[in-house]
Amino acid sequence: MDWNRVGWIGLVLVASCFLSDASGQGQGLGEVVDRQDTPAQAVTGDVDPAAVSPTGLAALDLNQRIAQLMFITLEGKLAPSRKDMTVLSSYPPGGVIILGTSQPSVGAKYVSDLRALAIERSIGLPMFIATDSYALSHGDRARTKAFAELPSMLSMAAANNPALTRALASEIAREMTTMGFNLHIGPSLALDSGALNGAGSIHQFGSDPEITASTSGSLFSAFEENDLLWAPMGFPGGEARRTTRGPAILITSAKHLATQDLLPYARAIEAGAQIIHVGNTLVTTEREGIIPACLSETVMQDWLRDDLGFKGIILAGPMDGDVIRASMDTTDAAHYALMAGADMLLWRDSGASVLKAVQGLSISIQKKDFDEGIVNAALKRQVTLKEERGLLAKALPDEKEARKIERKIAKFEEPYLLERHSITLVQNRGNVLPLDEELSMPLGVTGAIGVDELEKVLSEHIKLVGSYKLNNAKRIGRIQDFEISRLLKNAMGTQTAVCIFTGGEDLRGQLQIIRAFKQLGSRVVVVYVGYPDRVVELSEADALVLAYSNPASVSKVMNAVADVLLGSGPIEILPAKSDLKRTVNEEIPFDVAEVVRSPVGRLPVTIEGKFVAGYSVSYAPQLALKKVLWDFGDGKHSNESRGIHAFREPGRYTVQLTVTDNMGSETSGEFHVSIE
Repeated sequence: MDWNRVGWIGLVLVASCFLSDASGQGQGLGEVVDRQDTPAQAVTGDVDPAAVSPTGLAALDLNQRIAQLMFITLEGKLAPSRKDMTVLSSYPPGGVIILGTSQPSVGAKYVSDLRALAIERSIGLPMFIATDSYALSHGDRARTKAFAELPSMLSMAAANNPALTRALASEIAREMTTMGFNLHIGPSLALDSGALNGAGSIHQFGSDPEITASTSGSLFSAFEENDLLWAPMGFPGGEARRTTRGPAILITSAKHLATQDLLPYARAIEAGAQIIHVGNTLVTTEREGIIPACLSETVMQDWLRDDLGFKGIILAGPMDGDVIRASMDTTDAAHYALMAGADMLLWRDSGASVLKAVQGLSISIQKKDFDEGIVNAALKRQVTLKEERGLLAKALPDEKEARKIERKIAKFEEPYLLERHSITLVQNRGNVLPLDEELSMPLGVTGAIGVDELEKVLSEHIKLVGSYKLNNAKRIGRIQDFEISRLLKNAMGTQTAVCIFTGGEDLRGQLQIIRAFKQLGSRVVVVYVGYPDRVVELSEADALVLAYSNPASVSKVMNAVADVLLGSGPIEILPAKSDLKRTVNEEIPFDVAEVVRSPVGRLPVTIEGKFVAGYSVSYAPQLALKKVLWDFGDGKHSNESRGIHAFREPGRYTVQLTVTDNMGSETSGEFHVSIE
């Protein structure tokens, strides 16, 4: 089989231009490889279908065994569609993904119906039944009422709080397993670099590989404890490195891959991940030239299997993704992916392309153009995992139990707690924040989203709060001059203006509002919701607060924003760099204000200038403090924010500080004092 070289070379030229722009190296990327001339060195051999347990599997014909390597995305929201059923009844796949359902009880019924298919009943072969909790949470209006609004992945990275991430993931896992899902697919562990090329997303864990790796570890632990398989997406990374002209491409040099893009996946594998998704990002390899990762033997065999020691299931694709379709037939892509080392093939559809791929691979095997041992070996790995995890023995979901999820949403505090820790203050000129009941009044709130929610919370603490919604801007994405005029007419006398902006409105209009308020003598606080790509331009405001949520789902995040605006955000105790050295009987001041910070969120991506990953500013934390306890390690204690203490004997003392914030959350930290 030959590559469709005309379409593929077009993509390569675009990618080459981008590489030249991004790295200054437009040469030496290699040629597009013709895989007909590259013998497969993936898993091949004499694996007989009869050797693949369970015993009944040997009864499957060739087409059915090939179909078991397919992982399809179902079209139906409430139940399989007619197109879904064509595949499910003809050639049952090894895995399915449900990305939308109206409510948990419907999801449970959906899963029960899928498990009633003949292949599970007749030969005891279960399917992976997967979903993505974000697809359920951030779907259309009907679904968001039935499922909790979840913090974005970028919010998790900004919070960088493993305990909260794990608590959130545990709740997600319990909901998924209650509905009967046995696999959570995603999120991607690809590092974010989109601020450099306009492709940034709140659906990634930021640009710091250590934070992404740590977050993935928290997710895996929570899912594993709740007996939910997890498939991290996007290996080997590079998804954010794209332009509007072409596909994503991995540009990290080989010597930095291990400590950058591959690190989060390595940690997930070390933790015990048993399924890894390999995406369609273009990679450059010595023997293959520029090639989609999901078709690359270098990526799947050398990097994932050999270098990272992964022994689980490799899920490759989607085979019907845009990068593949633009360059070759999807059946050929399925052929190449299995040759290169894939165990299962991801499809974003459930229609004719899947059936065509099954039949095409079957014909190739019958004509001896493809090694049947590849199919049997991949199937054996899949069946072994399903048996080890006891998927067949899992009880069918209970619709009544699933309905309880909806009643629990109002009590589900983990999203709000994590959002509180993610809100990031990156500018606070003149100590505009926290808001003060006297200095900040009258206070005005404006924006295209979240105005009512934020005004309601602020009004509970500050008098004289007004609001003006930019309704036209929300509808057309442009802040018109007449709307700005109306805003300013209503805002006369405003001491502090809180402007909620998103990437959905034009930057020109946002800057016009900031400048107009400042000309009126108002102090301006910008709350920017979404991916923070405009942070530099909007720094004309006096204070700049970042929230990383989906602008369409802001009820939880506005409560968290209000906490930070009012000075009631969470508290972090800064780690000590070294021992404090003093003498016996010397009076030592211990001041909470010197060792804590609030708010605690940090910028999770690098934008430009001073706005680099990890950046934030803090303000005086007194308003956030509810209780303070110093334990000086010599039997003495103090509950003063600033106290004086003297040690009467020489030695090395461990001083422990415990602070409680206004939410009742405790945070502790230790300091060492050496007394001579």
